[in-house]
Amino acid sequence: MASPDLPPLAAQPRTEIPRFGAGGESAFPPSFLYHGNDGWRLCPAYDLNPVPTDIKPRVLTLAINEEDTTASLPVAMEVAGYFDLEEAQAREIAVQVARATSRWRDEAATQGIAKAEIDRMSSAFEHEDLSQALRKNIQ
Repeated sequence: MASPDLPPLAAQPRTEIPRFGAGGESAFPPSFLYHGNDGWRLCPAYDLNPVPTDIKPRVLTLAINEEDTTASLPVAMEVAGYFDLEEAQAREIAVQVARATSRWRDEAATQGIAKAEIDRMSSAFEHEDLSQALRKNIQ
């Protein structure tokens, strides 16, 4: 049952969201956050599942541009405008995410994850895109 304090999503104004992938439809419904009087907004991150590269290469299930499914910082920067982000904003977001992500080993250890398991996941987090963003050398 919906909370009486939250208006239904259907009652919110809609904007067109670029959709790519098979048939132009998203395989995953977007997730929304309620922002009070500002209404519903898309989550800044949704359905992120880190996987070591020996299990799955760094590719996206759905392309964020029309031709490249590579999970890479250059592709993300290329499509920043689709999401109403100026280049400087997109670069700053990349740096913020890199800073937070760079602490993943410490956070995993704090959560009681064994060192061997942490090491097993390293390729999912530690790659050239992270290094570039931390150096603010975003292409």
